[in-house]
Amino acid sequence: HAGIVIDITGVSSPGDFASMVEGREIKVIKEGHLPAAPLVSMGRLLTGADDGQWIEVEGLVHSAVTKGGNVTLNVAMSDGTISATTVEEEGRDYSRLIDATVRMRGSVAPFYTKNRQLTGVRLFFPNLTQVTILEPAPADPYALPVRPIDTLLQFTPNIAFLHRAHVRGRVTLQRPGQSLCIQDAKDGLCVQTAQDTPLAMGDVVDVVGFPAANQYTPTMTDAVFRRMSAAGPVAATLITAEQALRGDHDAGLVQIEGRLIGLDRAAHDPALVLSSGNIVFPAVLPSEGPAHSIPAWREGSKLRITGICSVQTDAKVTTAGEGSTPPQSFRVLLRSTRDVTVLESPSWWTAGHALVVLGLVFAVTLAVVGWVFVLRHRVARQTEVIRRQLV
Repeated sequence: HAGIVIDITGVSSPGDFASMVEGREIKVIKEGHLPAAPLVSMGRLLTGADDGQWIEVEGLVHSAVTKGGNVTLNVAMSDGTISATTVEEEGRDYSRLIDATVRMRGSVAPFYTKNRQLTGVRLFFPNLTQVTILEPAPADPYALPVRPIDTLLQFTPNIAFLHRAHVRGRVTLQRPGQSLCIQDAKDGLCVQTAQDTPLAMGDVVDVVGFPAANQYTPTMTDAVFRRMSAAGPVAATLITAEQALRGDHDAGLVQIEGRLIGLDRAAHDPALVLSSGNIVFPAVLPSEGPAHSIPAWREGSKLRITGICSVQTDAKVTTAGEGSTPPQSFRVLLRSTRDVTVLESPSWWTAGHALVVLGLVFAVTLAVVGWVFVLRHRVARQTEVIRRQLV
C-alpha cells in the first residue's frame, strides 16, 4: 500500500516517455509514510519535468466517472484541467466531490506519442485519504438559485473557480449523451452532458453545470438535468441570415429561408449548404441513420429550416481587436429531416438541362443532315443509272 518503503531490483529502460526500471524483484523494507508533496500548476506539469513525482494540485472537481473498477475525477485547476484516477473503494460516494474545491496528492503520469513526445498528463492517487476538501460541494445542486441564462459568465469579482450554476428552460434540442439545448424567456443555451435521459421538445428542465466560454455565447460543461414538467414545443423565431450574423439569436430556436446549393452526405453529421443573399451557411443534420435515408432535396430548391442557431467566431480577429468578439459565420443545428420544409422547387430549365437539350438538338440536326446527304447520294446514283439506260 502507499507509504511502504521497498527495494526494487530490475533493469533500466528508456521507457515510453522518460527512463524507467523494469522490476524483477520487490522487497518490502519497512512501513513508512508518503513524503511531502509540492503544490504545482498545470503549466509546470506540462513541462514533463515532474514525470513520476509525488505532487499536489488544487482545483475544482467537475466530474467523477466510474469505469472498470476505477474512478476518474476531472479537476479544473486555475490554469487547466487534469484527470486523476484511483481504484474504486466499496461504499465510497465519489459524486459528493463534484463542485468541491480540493487539494489532491498523487503521482504524475504522462500522455505521449509514439515518438516519446509529451501530449498531456494525469494523476494516479492511492485513495480518498489523499484528497483534502477545502470547500465542500452543495448538498443538493438543484437547490442553488435559478439564474437567467444571460447572466452566465458576466463579470464577478473575487472568485477563484467557476462553480456550478443552475438554469431553467424549455427543451429545443437533445442529442442524448452529448448535448442539450434549452431556452428561457429571453435566451438560448446549449450544454455538454453525458446524461441520456430522454426528453420531449418543450419540456421544462432544470440544468446544473459549470459555465464555460464557447464560440460566442456561454455553454456549460459536465451538466446534469432533471425534467420538471411537460409543455408545448417552443415556437421558432423567423429570422434572416443577416440577423443570424448579428449574434442576437445564438443558441436560440430559429427559422431561416435559403436556396439549397449543396448536400454533404459523406460527413459524420450530414450538412445542407444554403445561400441567402450573399451569405452561405450550413444546416447540420444529426447522424441518426444511413445517408441514403436523407430525402433527395434538389439543388436550387427554396427551403425553410428550423433549428438551433450556432454562431462561429474568428479567434484571430478577436485577439487583434479591442476585446469585443464579433460573429463571423453561423450554422443551424437541425433536430431531424422534419425540420426542413420545401417552399419552392427549382425550375426544370437549368443550365445542366439546357446543355442536355442543346446536345439532343445538335444530335438530331446531325442525323437530319446525314440523312439528307444519304438521300441526295441515292438520288444521284439512281439518276446516273437511268441516264445510262437511256443512252
